[in-house]
Amino acid sequence: MYGRCGSFAEAKAIFDKMKRRDLICWNSMLSIYVNCGLARSAIQLFQEMDQCGVLPANMTFVAALDACSSLEALKLGREIHSAAASCGMDSDLVTANAIINMYGKCGSIGEAFAMFTRMPEKNDEDRAARAAEEAFQREPKCAAAYIMLSNLYAALKKWDEAAKVRKRMEQAGVRKQAGRSWIEIDKQVHEFVAGDSIHPDKSRIFKTLQRLMSEMRIKGYEPDRKVVIHSMEEEEKDEVLFYHSEKLAVAFGIASTPPRTPLCIVENLRVCSDCHSAIKFISGVEGRRITVRDSNRFHHFDRGECSCGDYW
Repeated sequence: MYGRCGSFAEAKAIFDKMKRRDLICWNSMLSIYVNCGLARSAIQLFQEMDQCGVLPANMTFVAALDACSSLEALKLGREIHSAAASCGMDSDLVTANAIINMYGKCGSIGEAFAMFTRMPEKNDEDRAARAAEEAFQREPKCAAAYIMLSNLYAALKKWDEAAKVRKRMEQAGVRKQAGRSWIEIDKQVHEFVAGDSIHPDKSRIFKTLQRLMSEMRIKGYEPDRKVVIHSMEEEEKDEVLFYHSEKLAVAFGIASTPPRTPLCIVENLRVCSDCHSAIKFISGVEGRRITVRDSNRFHHFDRGECSCGDYW
């Protein structure tokens, strides 16, 4: 519970007090560290687990490999790959994907490809299509599978196939989920969407955000315009990025709380690279600890840095 709420210190305190720890406890703590972007702590815990003689499971190796990916720790990643192979777990599809991801993120494309060629199913496009079809059957109104498959075809420059997926999505009455962010102030939850103009404090929010943007630019912040995929002028892209829901929620939190008060934001999608960069700058400019829980992991921003090390 503490881990899923981003309170890794409380989770670790309970873990440390346990007189007996089973594999589930170790794996839970490993996952908490990885999800909170604390890769070094995850590796230390993995090594402690080995020293205690606890036999790892697939999930254990996946968490440790993800930590190696974040740290670009190739040598250690090779050791963990070898350990997984000695247990016969490197043939598991999820573990194998984690191994390939680790080698790729660590820059060893040759080892990543060698691992890929040993996998029984090598056609990513066919695999993605089959996975999407399964998702369509199970959750026909879920937009994620449609969007991911369409993006895959677009990346492969198969525009006709991408268009067919979007058409199928339209015919099914499925719409892409809008980005939303939530923040709790004085026991009241406030919700924001991109371009939000209906919040009763919108004037104060926009004024605060404009001030932050001005101070951030002095410190070196530049909008990441490639996040905006639509064709428009650069100034228009900056305006679109300005009104992202994460920024609005952070600005509202700053405007509504005393200086240096920690803030916690929850959002339904993965934080974009521009908002991630902006919140790093804001944490430094304002001297605040800002926690953001996106659809992938926790991000703990403090003094201009993020716990994920810009990997998420």
